[in-house]
Amino acid sequence: MRKITDKHHRFLPISLSVFWLFLGLLLHTLPATSETAEGDAEIIAMVNHVSIDKSELDRLIDQFKQRTGKESITLNEKKLLLKHLTIRHMILQSPIVQALKKEEYVIKKVAEFENSLVITRFINEHVERQIILTKGELTRYYQDHKSRFISTMKIDASVILLRTQTDAAMVLEKLKTGEPFQGLAKQYSIDLPSAKKGGSLGPIKMGSVYPEVWEALTGLTPGGISQIIETEYGYNILRANKIFTPEVKPFQEVKSEIRDAVVRDKREKAYDEMVNELEKNADLKIFESHLAETEPRQ
Repeated sequence: MRKITDKHHRFLPISLSVFWLFLGLLLHTLPATSETAEGDAEIIAMVNHVSIDKSELDRLIDQFKQRTGKESITLNEKKLLLKHLTIRHMILQSPIVQALKKEEYVIKKVAEFENSLVITRFINEHVERQIILTKGELTRYYQDHKSRFISTMKIDASVILLRTQTDAAMVLEKLKTGEPFQGLAKQYSIDLPSAKKGGSLGPIKMGSVYPEVWEALTGLTPGGISQIIETEYGYNILRANKIFTPEVKPFQEVKSEIRDAVVRDKREKAYDEMVNELEKNADLKIFESHLAETEPRQ
């Protein structure tokens, strides 16, 4: 019953060209100048006597597959990627670009990128590679933290929605005399989606319906029928078909959640140990009195 339960790659050729051109500029470095050895099968192109190695194209092909979700590429796509590599080499070899490489701003940004790359690699070596999981750890975590994996209370409910209180009173009286809920829902309910199913809303939980509806349902026993409940959409008569009480979810159902939690705990522990070791071996001084003087630039 929507009214009751709800609160209210495809690349263009030019885009592909521009995308992979700049991807090449960002992700690849220009190889050292070298004369090709005639007949060298690993060299697939030359730009002003600078060789383009097959491995460089292979890396770009792998990135292309990851971005597009393709398992293989056509010969034309491979030629296009090779063309981007030759363009990149020509740009990087130009005197203007060589001059730009010497600018202080560029040197600083390259250094920042290099530092970020090295720090990421360092953390990976000292943190991520130490994270090894065993099934025993997962089951122990499950046993020790069962309170975290308790299911939410749900109620399988049905409803008959009426436009007026008079209509609702009439239907409620019919229910009291023993007429079937499903039949009356199909005959009188103005909520057509649920009416077609005999008033069934399916399992619902707190927060998915209006508070007054949930409060009325929680006051019922299985098979119980509510009094008339008014909402902005009309007058409702509710039935609690089945009550799903909170219970601990099975291990297999929450296994991935447990794995994430254990990995997170291990990562935090390994990171703290790494930081402690660094601080122990470093000559570290913190001048807290200067912190108040530091203001972010606008």
